[in-house]
Amino acid sequence: MHSADWHREVTYPPRWGGSVLAVYTSDDKVSRGSNIEVWVESDSHGCPPYQWQVSGTGFHFDNISGPTTEITNGDGVTLQLWADNSACGSATVTVVGNCGDNAEASIRQPSNGTWVQYMKNIVGPSILEQVAVTALIVQR
Repeated sequence: MHSADWHREVTYPPRWGGSVLAVYTSDDKVSRGSNIEVWVESDSHGCPPYQWQVSGTGFHFDNISGPTTEITNGDGVTLQLWADNSACGSATVTVVGNCGDNAEASIRQPSNGTWVQYMKNIVGPSILEQVAVTALIVQR
């Protein structure tokens, strides 16, 4: 096979679902003015570098007014995820590897919401399915 005939592709064993990546956090909430740690693991099956992005009001990497994107070069490299004084509701942390593998985690600002789980009926291709949905209820 010539090098021009192949491309990098990630293959997932059945138990992994759709991605080899998993995002871990030191907590599922972060108070205003403080931080938690986030990192990604792939059991060495991911394709670094990893592109990180955080979405949500008032959340940043590195420091209280830092960027909303970051890059790490491998598994287990920790980043600080900060909530500034305007942080509200939840943040979604998304990680994408160089081969397109991806994962995400949700974090909330604790004085402004609560995680709840409820059951929802959805219609599948030929059956009615029931799935668990986790949502953030934000107090205004």
